[in-house]
Amino acid sequence: MSGSRLYQNYDKHLTTFKGYADKIEKRPDVEDIHQLRVAIKKIRTNLSLMQVASCGDFQKKAHFTLFSKLFNCAGELREIQVNRALLTILELEESYPEEITQLAVQHYKDHLSSKAEKSVSRFNRTLSNFNFRRLKKLNRELNEKITGLDDELIVDKANQFIEKQIEKIVRLRPLIDGDRELHKVRKHLKSITEIYRLLIELFADEDLKKRVERFKLLGRLIGEWHDLTVLISSMNCYAGSKEGIRFGPSLIMMETDIAMRSQKIKGEVSSHLDDIFR
Repeated sequence: MSGSRLYQNYDKHLTTFKGYADKIEKRPDVEDIHQLRVAIKKIRTNLSLMQVASCGDFQKKAHFTLFSKLFNCAGELREIQVNRALLTILELEESYPEEITQLAVQHYKDHLSSKAEKSVSRFNRTLSNFNFRRLKKLNRELNEKITGLDDELIVDKANQFIEKQIEKIVRLRPLIDGDRELHKVRKHLKSITEIYRLLIELFADEDLKKRVERFKLLGRLIGEWHDLTVLISSMNCYAGSKEGIRFGPSLIMMETDIAMRSQKIKGEVSSHLDDIFR
């Protein structure tokens, strides 16, 4: 039965989640925390498809609520990791040889390192409070509600969900000069690609692999744009802080250059949106 297949896939990612949780409790590691977050993302996709395919008989809210604090804490740490990586990729220290700017970059890096340490501690506390007993109870109820779902229904409901996400992107297309609207496009695009990923795991369909390919470059571009906007926001926040205010002019100068890169990528995103959703 496909309902069982869907639950087995969910259970596979749940086992991965528990494995990383055990590793992290013994020895916290930033990469393991990231992989745990990836497992939660896949779990959430499973739960979303279960809700859609069951026509609402199963409701994902209780599961999502249970995972939310852990997911958000891991996301906060991932954001810091990405910001640190971007500083290297953008070669800010090489691009701005002035001593005050070099000092600004180094102090901002130190700030991120301090934030990362606090974020790991916060994550560990959240993980230690995760209610596995509650999860077990919710999963028993979940399994009962989705056991009878067949393949055709799952694929049909998944395709309906994808079409609705595409419709939302099309409606947002004329508005993407605004960052808020492009963030929404990114959210809907991620929903599409994650559902396709799950369907491919379930059914190993070559046609599905071809369909999802057309979204990959667009997803990568929007991801690059998003990461740059997050970095700008983080640098701006640091520039306004007590410890970072003396580096404000240098940081703002770098932010301006990063923003120009971001705008260039947004132009590429616009072009790819037109190609896919015309």
